[in-house]
Amino acid sequence: MFAKFSSLGLGTRIISVVITVVVAVVAINYVLFVGKYRDSAQQGMVDKAAAFTATADEAKNFAAQQLHKNDAFDKEALLADLAEVQAAGRDYKEAKIFNTVPVVVGWKSAQEAADREGLNFRITSFEARNPENEPESPFTDELLTDLTQQVEGGGDETIHRVDGESNTLHYMRAIRVTTDAGCMMCHGDPATSPTGDGKDILGFPMENWEDGYMHGAYHVEMPLAPVDAQVASFVGFGLMWTVPVVAAAVFAFVVLLRWMFGRPVKALIDRVRDIAEGEGDLTQRVETRGQDELGQLGYWFNQFVQRIHDVILTVNRATDEVASAATEIASTSDEMARGMAEQNAQVTQISAAVEEMSASVVEVARKSADASANAEQSGAAATEGGQIVNDTIEEMKSISEAVDGSAHSVQELGKRGEQIGEIVATINDIADQTNLLALN
Repeated sequence: MFAKFSSLGLGTRIISVVITVVVAVVAINYVLFVGKYRDSAQQGMVDKAAAFTATADEAKNFAAQQLHKNDAFDKEALLADLAEVQAAGRDYKEAKIFNTVPVVVGWKSAQEAADREGLNFRITSFEARNPENEPESPFTDELLTDLTQQVEGGGDETIHRVDGESNTLHYMRAIRVTTDAGCMMCHGDPATSPTGDGKDILGFPMENWEDGYMHGAYHVEMPLAPVDAQVASFVGFGLMWTVPVVAAAVFAFVVLLRWMFGRPVKALIDRVRDIAEGEGDLTQRVETRGQDELGQLGYWFNQFVQRIHDVILTVNRATDEVASAATEIASTSDEMARGMAEQNAQVTQISAAVEEMSASVVEVARKSADASANAEQSGAAATEGGQIVNDTIEEMKSISEAVDGSAHSVQELGKRGEQIGEIVATINDIADQTNLLALN
């Protein structure tokens, strides 16, 4: 339920909450007001019952203190009438003297007034001489018990309570037997019996109650159906006006909410959706009205969009610069690539030349070794040739000294000439090897 409610729009949720609160407030107000109204109506009935019972009590006191004490009644005639009733076996209530009993005077006068008002007035007592005055239900029995305990404890002499089963308000006022009210003539010490047999003039045994003893209560029963009907009429009349007024107020609230809250929020949502799903037009702004929360939200939203717009423009300019720099870098890269290709070709050529040079160096080294060996040989030959030359010079000196030597000297000179030719050939070979080595 809560998840479903949370999925509704914010405006719908606010309206739902407001309607719920309004209905709850009206309902609680009616419950409290109706309860208070019902209590007031019941209190009015209690006051009315109190007036009736007070009238009965005052009538009892008036009959005892004014009429009996002042001999307003012809006692002889009343006693004679009572004797005739008893002799005829009729009910003692038919005797005229019974209607002069103070407590009877009180309840009879109050009962006639209650009958005119549609109320039930009676006497209720635990020790009633008339069984009809005994508590007629567990509710009245409990109520009279509570009143008795209340009076004996020194509390109030009245009590009232609602019987939920019969929907009736019960009101009781305690009745006390007192000497001033003449009650002790019938309920006092049996030794004071007017007939000398412990009974009163009506023939009932005297109870020997003490002065001030509580003997039952004036009891008023008031049905609450008229009060309920009055309350229902009041509620119906109130709802007849409350419902249209509440409905009009809720409608006005919905209209104002949509105008003051729904429209600005929807405009803000449309702008955000356009930025998120559309072409991202950051030039659009939200119309701001007033300085309330929604107005401030729209203002700061516009400021935020403007800031984003400025940032994007800055980024766009930087992107253009980066693109231009990238183009230049790409061109430079192409040139570097071409240069690298050329360098690669040159490196390849150098590598080949190095390889050739390496081979030549090896060959030169080999030929140098050979030349060194030849040089050593040539050196040895040259040394030998030099010796031979020295020897030849010496021989030539000898020849010059003996030009006309013998045939043996001519033959020896021929051998020396052959040796000189070999030496010269060797020197030529050395010269050729030296030239070749220089070329390499």
